[in-house]
Amino acid sequence: MSDVEDPVIKWQKGAVAWVKLNRPRQRNALSLPLVEALDREMERLSYEPGVRVIVITGAGAAFCSGVDLKDAGLGSEASSDSTRLSLPIRGRAMLDRIRASAKPVIAAINGTTVAGGLELALACDIRLATSSARIGDGHLKFGTVPGAGGGTITPRAIGPGMAKLLLFTAELWGAQRALAAGLIEAIFPDDTFLEEVDKVAEKISCHSPSGLAITKALVDSSQSQSIEEGLGAEIDALRQYMRSHDFAEGLAAFKEKRVPQFTGT
Repeated sequence: MSDVEDPVIKWQKGAVAWVKLNRPRQRNALSLPLVEALDREMERLSYEPGVRVIVITGAGAAFCSGVDLKDAGLGSEASSDSTRLSLPIRGRAMLDRIRASAKPVIAAINGTTVAGGLELALACDIRLATSSARIGDGHLKFGTVPGAGGGTITPRAIGPGMAKLLLFTAELWGAQRALAAGLIEAIFPDDTFLEEVDKVAEKISCHSPSGLAITKALVDSSQSQSIEEGLGAEIDALRQYMRSHDFAEGLAAFKEKRVPQFTGT
C-alpha cells in the first residue's frame, strides 16, 4: 500500500520546527516513502538557519508503530537479503541523521510507540509523552529482532536489565512506568500535550545555537569516554566557544540586564 497524502506534515513556530508523521490509518508505520520524507526533512532543517529546535510527533493516535511489515517485504523468502533489509537499512540511515543533528530533536510521543517507533524516539535527544502513551518493543512478538537501535540504544538509555525486560516481554509500558525506567523524560496531559511540548521547545530555542550544538556533542560523546576524557573535551569546547559572538553576547546581556540576541556565530 503506498502513501497517498504527504508522508510528513511540517510547520514552523518561531525557531521551532515541527515534523508530523502522517500515516494515521497505519498508525504512522514506517514505509519507505515515510522514511525518505523524514530523512529529507531532517537534512533540510539541519541547514535552515531559522530553526534551532526540531520536534517530531505523529498524526492520530500513535507516534509510530514501527516498520510497516506489510510494505517491508521482510517475509518474502524469494527476495534477497539486500532487498529484505532495504527498508531497515534505509531507516537506520535516517535515524543516524537524527542522532547526528547539531540541533536538539524532541520526540513528542503522542500515543502508541512500538519497535521501530521506539528506535525513532530513542534517536531523539529528549522524549516527552502524553499521559496515555504506551511504549515498548514488539519485535519478538512478531518473530523479528531489533535492527536500528532497539538492542543497542535501549540498554544505554535504561540499563541492560530493564532493556531486556522490555525487549524480551514485548510488553507496552504505560507512560508512568516508562518515566520511572528512564525511557522518557516527562509526561504531560493529553489535552494540553502539544502546548506543553511547545513550551519546552521554545525555552530551548532561546539559547545559543552553537552553545546547544556543543553541549549536545559533549553529552553524546561522554557515553563512550572516561570522565577524564570528557572533562578534557569540555575544556576544549569551552576554549572554542569563548571565541564566539554568542559567548560575548551572553556575558554582555547579563551585565546589561537584557535578553541576549544569539546568532549561532
